[in-house]
Amino acid sequence: MGEANHSMTTAVRKLDAHERKSLINYFFNCAQRLYSWGAFDCATFCADWVKIQTGVDLMEIDRGTYASRTFALTKLGRDGFLPWLRRLEEIERPTDGAIVLIEKPGQPETLAIWKDGKAWHPLPKGIGPYEGTVKRSFFPCLTQY
Repeated sequence: MGEANHSMTTAVRKLDAHERKSLINYFFNCAQRLYSWGAFDCATFCADWVKIQTGVDLMEIDRGTYASRTFALTKLGRDGFLPWLRRLEEIERPTDGAIVLIEKPGQPETLAIWKDGKAWHPLPKGIGPYEGTVKRSFFPCLTQY
């Protein structure tokens, strides 16, 4: 997992009623957004959710600095999403509101938000379920700065 000594939490983390309402409102607000690299893509979608929960923008430096999949993958580099995912609490299995890293054969890994037993991520317009295998799950709270 790299330089961070980061242990996984085995306890089930769940959103409280206020956080659940925030997630529902966030999904509602994303329903009509248009996909845009660096502004509304899988990374910014998840980072915005973390920002709602913590007040910290994990994509602050990278937001708006890429405009295509090629540039996004170049910008994120070899470690991909891991540098900022390391700041979140890793959990054993996803629960509503978790950030999930998804694998799909023949596709780059992608980020999504877990809700109602599905991984959700941006579509050309709005958000929708994304089929794939959950590789890792993170609860949207900060563990280190």
